[in-house]
Amino acid sequence: GPEDAATAWTRRLRDRRNEHMAARADERLRAGAGTALLVVGAGHLPGPQGGIARLAAAGHRGEQLTRGGLGVTGPAPVPAPRP
Repeated sequence: GPEDAATAWTRRLRDRRNEHMAARADERLRAGAGTALLVVGAGHLPGPQGGIARLAAAGHRGEQLTRGGLGVTGPAPVPAPRP
């Protein structure tokens, strides 16, 4: 169905933030020594408007790191309850 106004506003705000963050990261990556660690919230990574896609379109190579290691996605493990 059609997107409600709050969802559309949130998506537009996130997409604009992603654009701005990726542009600043691109500038810094081009000025730096070659390897960098960029840390952003998980909501800024996926999709065609996400940070990974935007930086790839600018010619950068990278991968998403998660708690489980390189290229692993999913929630953090939940510890077993104590007796």
